[in-house]
Amino acid sequence: PRIGVDLASVTKDAYYVTARDGYTLEKDAKTRPAFVCGVDAEYRHNEYFGYTAGIYYTQQGAKYEDFSIDIDEHSGYGMRNDVLKLDYVSAVFMVRGYATPRFSIGLGLQPSMRVNSSRSYEMQDYTIADDGARAYAEVEKMEYDMCNVANKVVLHMPLSISYEYQNVVLDARYVYGLLRTFKGAYGKGNNTMLMFTVGYRFNL
Repeated sequence: PRIGVDLASVTKDAYYVTARDGYTLEKDAKTRPAFVCGVDAEYRHNEYFGYTAGIYYTQQGAKYEDFSIDIDEHSGYGMRNDVLKLDYVSAVFMVRGYATPRFSIGLGLQPSMRVNSSRSYEMQDYTIADDGARAYAEVEKMEYDMCNVANKVVLHMPLSISYEYQNVVLDARYVYGLLRTFKGAYGKGNNTMLMFTVGYRFNL
């Protein structure tokens, strides 16, 4: 079993906000820190190579920067805590090469099924007086489902570096989406993730 954190984002994912003067803000997807856990089984072919199969739960997605923007001379709005949540259950298959009995590098495929997809943020409108003073409305908490635009099944490719000491396994891996995260014209981005886990090996 293993547990850890991941730093996830979505490539080529952005949205645009236009201000009253025609200036456009581009809000690119940033890293979403999240949680990962899973379990693996390994078959050692010989002292140099092994094969692993596992099941992981990963929280992926992205975050977006807070912003505040004037719509016209007398009003505007701001957004904060804007988070895209894309959570998956994944089957992970890897081939591992052992440089030493403790150090290994792995490469594989990771078909993943989406189990949750949503976006949440906080939005606050404001009005602007003639002297420039702003009056803020109540903060509105928004959340909506992304199931209609996020693909149900995606395919990832993990690249792993692992070190084991006294059955404790430290693993760092880069995971890249080979298939698009979203359907159709909604976005051309792919999932991307850095994952850091600690696990314990039971010798059977």
